[in-house]
Amino acid sequence: MSLKSSNKVETNTWQLEIAIDGAAFEAAVNKAYLKQRKNITVHGFRKGKAPRSFIEKMYGEGVFYEDALDAIFPELYQEAIKEHDIQVVVMGTPIDVSFMQFIESQVKDVHFARIDADIADALRDKDAAIDADMTGKLEEMFKWAVEEGNLKVRLESLKNTDTPAVLLL
Repeated sequence: MSLKSSNKVETNTWQLEIAIDGAAFEAAVNKAYLKQRKNITVHGFRKGKAPRSFIEKMYGEGVFYEDALDAIFPELYQEAIKEHDIQVVVMGTPIDVSFMQFIESQVKDVHFARIDADIADALRDKDAAIDADMTGKLEEMFKWAVEEGNLKVRLESLKNTDTPAVLLL
C-alpha cells in the first residue's frame, strides 16, 4: 500500500491516488466474500455454502470489490495522509459560522476555506403547511426558557427530515 500521487486541487482539497498491492487487495476481497456469502444463494448449494468462484461466475469477478475497498480504504487513507503530512478535519454534523470564527480565533493557522453562512433558504420548505398550535406552544416554551416576553418565534418546515432542528437567532 502506497501513495502514488497527491495533487492539491484547490485550497484545502487534495486528490490522492493510492496503490494497493495485490496480496492485500485479495485478502480484502476474500474477507468481503466470507462476510457476504451467508446472504447469497446459488442454485445447487445450500445458502451461504457456495464457493467464491461460483459466485463470481454468476455475478461477475468484481462482485466483492466494493465491499473489499470499503473495508481496506480507511487504513489506506490514514497511511496516505500521514505519508504526506496532510491534516484532515471531518465534521460529523453541521457547524455554524460563530463556532468556526471562534476556532479560527483560538487556533493559530486555522482557516475555514468555505463558509456557507446563509443556508436557511436552502434548508427551508416554503410550501409546507405549519401547525399554528405547535407554533404557539413553541413560542411559549422559548419565552419561558429565555425569560423574554417580547420574543418572536417563527416555525418553518425543513426540506430534509434528517435535519433535527435549525435555530436562527
